[in-house]
Amino acid sequence: KLIKGQGNSLLVSNLDYTTFFPWQVLEHSAVNKMTSKNLAIVFGPNLVWSKSQAGSLEAMSQINSFTLLLLENVSYLFGTR
Repeated sequence: KLIKGQGNSLLVSNLDYTTFFPWQVLEHSAVNKMTSKNLAIVFGPNLVWSKSQAGSLEAMSQINSFTLLLLENVSYLFGTR
C-alpha cells in the first residue's frame, strides 16, 4: 500500500481502478498470452498521455515503460488484490 498512503486520494483511487482490469488480464496470461509488456503497449497510451507530446515515439516509449512498471508492481503499490 505504498501509494495509497500518499497524496491525492482521488488520483490514487482512479489509478488503482484503471490498473485493475489490465491486472486481471495479466493474471490469466498463461491462457490469453498477454504479457505485462503487451498490456503496457495496449493500455499505456490510454492510461497516461501528454497533450504536449501527443503521438511522439519518445513519449510512447516512456508511457509504455511507466505502464509496465505499474502493472508489474500493482500489488506492491496498491496492496494485495
